[in-house]
Amino acid sequence: MVRGARLGASALAAVFLFAAEVLRAAVFLLAAVFFLAAVFVLAPAGRAEAQWTRRFDVAHPAFHHDGAPDVIVHAPPRFDAARPLH
Repeated sequence: MVRGARLGASALAAVFLFAAEVLRAAVFLLAAVFFLAAVFVLAPAGRAEAQWTRRFDVAHPAFHHDGAPDVIVHAPPRFDAARPLH
C-alpha cells in the first residue's frame, strides 16, 4: 500500500462486514460454551440426586422372566428420600 493511499468505499465496507461477521461468530461460540457448561457441568450435580432408576433381583419375585429384573424402582425429579412415603 502506498503511503497516504486510501481504501475505496467498497473495500472499507468489506472490511467492516468481515469484522462484524468475526465478532458475531465469536459471540455465538462464547454463548455455546456457556450453554454447554451449564448443561453438562453445572446441572448434573443437582440432577443426579433428584431422579434415579434402579433395577433389582429379589429372592422370591412374584413373576420370573429370564433376562428381566424382578423390580424396577424409579424416583421422580422431586423425590425426597428424607420424607416418609405415606
